[in-house]
Amino acid sequence: MDYIVFSIDNVSDIRTLSKFLRHVDTQSAMMKMTGRMLPLVGSWQGVMEQSFIMLAVDYDKHVRHSGYTDNQDCIMHVPSDARQPATLEYPCGKREAIGKMQNVSKDTAMQHDGWTYNIELDKYFVAA
Repeated sequence: MDYIVFSIDNVSDIRTLSKFLRHVDTQSAMMKMTGRMLPLVGSWQGVMEQSFIMLAVDYDKHVRHSGYTDNQDCIMHVPSDARQPATLEYPCGKREAIGKMQNVSKDTAMQHDGWTYNIELDKYFVAA
């Protein structure tokens, strides 16, 4: 199963973030989700922000058309097969391969303008 890494519009606004988390939690509580969503911290074009990861099937069903990601530059598809490259999907539908997701040290991650920190695993990742 593939995953989606994404942030939401106005993620730093507590009310917006709370509404989004409640939306996902409700879907989970009603057992409508295949997997679970995990919080991440990441950098996109050198700007740090809170982000999330969930199964692509759950993203497509519960987030894609919810209005929470309408103004995002893109979302990142991360294949479960680590040999395949991660891709960015833009609102127009265009996809761009950005390289395989690799676990790296914090120091290495900080040298990139795009990285992801998985809080639960305490690991940094970059696509290269």
